[in-house]
Amino acid sequence: MALSRSSAVSPGLHDAGADRTTTVTEGLSRAGRMVTIAAGLLAVSFLAFGTSDITLL
Repeated sequence: MALSRSSAVSPGLHDAGADRTTTVTEGLSRAGRMVTIAAGLLAVSFLAFGTSDITLL
């Protein structure tokens, strides 16, 4: 599945007249929030498994 230009760059900002640098910066900041939240959830789940008394296998 190939990414078209419209899906790779935030179309809302780019179509509104923002330059590419602003569009890329805003897109990376939005993606960074999602990655940080996912990493936090993964850390919480590892902590829960690591401190539990349940043994696997």
